[in-house]
Amino acid sequence: AGASVYNVTLPKYDILENQNKRLYWRWNVHSGLDITINKKMHILPSGMFTRQGVNDQLNIGLGFGYDFKDNRGDDNSSVTFGVYNRIHNMTTGVTTDAIIPYAGFVIAGFKIGVSYDATISKLKSAGSGVGALELHLGYTIKRKDYSYYRSVACPRF
Repeated sequence: AGASVYNVTLPKYDILENQNKRLYWRWNVHSGLDITINKKMHILPSGMFTRQGVNDQLNIGLGFGYDFKDNRGDDNSSVTFGVYNRIHNMTTGVTTDAIIPYAGFVIAGFKIGVSYDATISKLKSAGSGVGALELHLGYTIKRKDYSYYRSVACPRF
């Protein structure tokens, strides 16, 4: 679980000269769980709520993770699949905006993830209507004296 706040200094932004407009604060809260079904399977519910000015958004989703080996050692590998639902305007009229399927793979510390933001609301007509593809690449560096039992585990996708 966590929370964050952005634009706390109310930075200025000007599209035209001498407007002196300032960005609203933006904040979010998020949480997720890793519910172990057995030694290799996990259910992964998660959510995030964010608000800036009068605009807000809720992303809620459910994933499924499978470990190819007992991930308590250094040679871990796993796959995660899931789907999110993006909802906006929680305070002015709920609108489901997008369905976001995702997949993530972990092999020996390397992470690769892909998601597709499929817009299903009226906002689809504002662009080309094809959504957005996102790619995540990462690597977890472990110290030479790394021990799974003394470490804080990195979250799954």
